[in-house]
Amino acid sequence: MREQSENDISSEIVRADVICLVYSVVDDETFNRLSKYWLPLIREKLGDSHKVPVILVGNKSDERFEQGEQDSSLNRAIPIMHKFKEVETSLECSAKSMKNLAELFFYAQKAVLFPHAPLYNSAGQMLTEKCVTALTRVFKICDMDGDGVWNEEEMQEFQERCYNTPLLPQAMEEVRNCIAKHLPHGVKETGITLDGYLYLNMMFIHRGRQEATWTVLRKFGYDDDLELAESYRAITKLQPAIHKAEISTQGTHYLLCLFSKFDRDQDDLLSDSEFQNLLSVSSKRMIGQDWYQSVETDAKFALTRRGFISLFQLTAYFNPVYTADILAHFGYSYQMAEPDLNSAFDVHKDAPWEANKSSKEQPRKVILCNVIGNRGAGKTSFMEGFLGRNLSLQSKFRDKIDTQSPLHIINQISVYNTLKFLIVRFCTRSRLW
Repeated sequence: MREQSENDISSEIVRADVICLVYSVVDDETFNRLSKYWLPLIREKLGDSHKVPVILVGNKSDERFEQGEQDSSLNRAIPIMHKFKEVETSLECSAKSMKNLAELFFYAQKAVLFPHAPLYNSAGQMLTEKCVTALTRVFKICDMDGDGVWNEEEMQEFQERCYNTPLLPQAMEEVRNCIAKHLPHGVKETGITLDGYLYLNMMFIHRGRQEATWTVLRKFGYDDDLELAESYRAITKLQPAIHKAEISTQGTHYLLCLFSKFDRDQDDLLSDSEFQNLLSVSSKRMIGQDWYQSVETDAKFALTRRGFISLFQLTAYFNPVYTADILAHFGYSYQMAEPDLNSAFDVHKDAPWEANKSSKEQPRKVILCNVIGNRGAGKTSFMEGFLGRNLSLQSKFRDKIDTQSPLHIINQISVYNTLKFLIVRFCTRSRLW
């Protein structure tokens, strides 16, 4: 076989999905060159932050036993794995006796399909920050009653939806006992906590079963960089240049369930803390800090159900892509058992109301009204009156926030005994000309 040149090796490194670095367990020099030459070379060609997994392979294990040596080289590889996070695992084999060859190629395939590095920081012996963030989102979405604990019913649904198999009572008890033994606060009488769930995933990864964690993460839309994939966040039927989007009946049902879940005191209002708790699932902001100017709230700025739905209708009308992103982060696809976000939206051609009214499309639910007039004519009071706010309440709102009049107001109205959403938009000269 022709010896490969450095250029040949460099080109192969760049093309590889996974790299197996082979050394001889009976030749210390080949082992030392792993950290002195080969791993630095790979970083030089791929970059210091490359994501190509590397497996350290100690070959000729049969010769070591023939020479009477018993010590494994795997312990010596641990410092290398701490220094070079791209190293997924290490193992010893014998090409002569075929020992562990099948395992080697199994691990090589596994390193590509279920990469270790995005999930676990080997140097710090902990889950990566992005992994914790992703799993925290998963936990909050599957905590259907929002009490901060997965009860048996929630665990069972999670198991069946993610792994397509039920969690037997004995297995459920084993999970609880395992967590309780190593992390007592990870278990409560009613179920497992977020810390318990994070520990469970760390245990999977320690045992080389990161496919269990990746199966869940991919179910919830994550790619190999632990970002939500574009396909998971998109409304595929929407063409922004020619379409307007509205929250559908199914999307509204989902949002009302979300409202009830986070209305912890069951007063039919979302207080600021309850609303912020909801938003913490997605780490996404809505339409700005002054969103409560635009929708119906009570006198203490708590969101009503109607105001909550209106807020999403307003956001969907002007920025459907961002609204889809929010619903994706909230876990719409999982909770509604849908393959994508399309069912959360109705899409219409961006045409005048009368043209849409005469078409065969499903009737639009959102109507846009522009408010035009001279300064001092009372346009702001007129708009806020649409939300049922008298002058006293309007003054209270203006004291709370440091902005000018709201650009948009939205509320529900009845049109021929059918509920619609009317957006009232404050028009400046720049919008008219």
